[in-house]
Amino acid sequence: MNTLAGTTALSLALLCTTASAQIRWEASLDAALEDAKELKTVVMVALNMPGEPASDELEAEHYKDKVIRELSKHSVNLIYHVGPTGSSNPDERRVRESFLGATAGDPVAVPHHLFLDPREEGGKLISSVAYKLTKGQLEWIWVDAIQKVNPEFEWELSDRARAPEGMRVNGAEGGTGDMPPSEEELKSALKEIKKNGGGRGGRGRGANWMRTLELFNVIVRSPEKPALKYAETSLRAIGGGFLRSALRTIGDKSPEIWWTIASPYLESRSRSTREEAARALEKLAAPKSLSPLKKAWKSESDDKVRGRMLRALASAGPTDKTVTKTLGKVLQKDKSPDVRAQAAAAVSVLENPEVVRKHLETALEDEHAKVRTAAAYAIASRRDKDLAAILQKKAANERDAEAKEWMQKAIEVVEGGELRAFRAFVKDVLGDRTQTAEQNLRDMWNRRNRDNDGEEDGEGDTDKDGGGRRRRGR
Repeated sequence: MNTLAGTTALSLALLCTTASAQIRWEASLDAALEDAKELKTVVMVALNMPGEPASDELEAEHYKDKVIRELSKHSVNLIYHVGPTGSSNPDERRVRESFLGATAGDPVAVPHHLFLDPREEGGKLISSVAYKLTKGQLEWIWVDAIQKVNPEFEWELSDRARAPEGMRVNGAEGGTGDMPPSEEELKSALKEIKKNGGGRGGRGRGANWMRTLELFNVIVRSPEKPALKYAETSLRAIGGGFLRSALRTIGDKSPEIWWTIASPYLESRSRSTREEAARALEKLAAPKSLSPLKKAWKSESDDKVRGRMLRALASAGPTDKTVTKTLGKVLQKDKSPDVRAQAAAAVSVLENPEVVRKHLETALEDEHAKVRTAAAYAIASRRDKDLAAILQKKAANERDAEAKEWMQKAIEVVEGGELRAFRAFVKDVLGDRTQTAEQNLRDMWNRRNRDNDGEEDGEGDTDKDGGGRRRRGR
């Protein structure tokens, strides 16, 4: 997952030597605001951190993309590279203080894209999105911002375009995390955690255990082979809640390559561990995880896990024909309303508009209100006005009062509201996590319940088998 850091600006000359020079970057915030005002467009501000996987992906791929490059010609663009050593660039400090509410020493979420309306003095924040996003999501939020300033701007969105789930309207994400460890920091963390006996089922005590937790949170953010090797070995030595919390940490903080660590646990004997592995893979969104996910889906029998696997499949393969066909089949024929609801939510990340419309129309006709509400959530997360028009008609005839209310909220989101309005639904109905993995581990430690951590399905601690393979089919 993406990380966060304090900032330091690079000079314009240095920026022009990077892959991001595929887009024309301006040197001055004031000049950018003045030019954008004259051109009736937005100022797009990018905050990236060299060496951070999502930031590197943006500069190596997204900013070189033909569609993104063409779109960038219709706005005025600024970029700042961030790091841990502070900033000497006054414009970059203005962006942090004015739009992120952060001082020079505070962490900020990276990568981060902000879109400014130049018509107000100093610029006004229209929208923003932090962390990793697809090319289609970047295209969508960019076009949406330009049209807020210039309603006459015309742009035909590509099939891949969809709203970022993490989009903020008139606001920005705060900074709460850390940057990836350096080579020396990783070596030091590995040395200390091995010395402390970290990764042996959480059997350390007191401050030693808490220090092990801190060290693991350093290691899990690294894409390097020593970190992956340590995780592969150490996770085999733990089980139950500690293993599941480790998988949650991987989903929350790790680079995409950590799919290799999470995917073997799709075959765990523990239902809860299989579910947590699928959650992690959904967040990692690694295309290479499709193969183990498809294999696990075929043999999975538990509805809760199946639902999570559908979310992970869609996240890892938003254009994969097998995935889109599977989601359609589930929405039409699966007996479990919980699984159908997860399928409807999963449709939100697909990159074929025709398939999305077809699947969500099916979900909106479902006999179960939970599935219809999940379809409304999917429409809200995509902020799709055409789908919202369909939803408006469905809402008028909706027979379930609660589902009708969610449909109205979805329409409000599409019209410019915050997706956070669905926070209760995704937590209570779809079962998405709100507590961080670190908070969960600390709570477990405070309960001193390490030997019996409350396996919710009564399976017990059956993960310590060098990969957790289960011996049963669907």
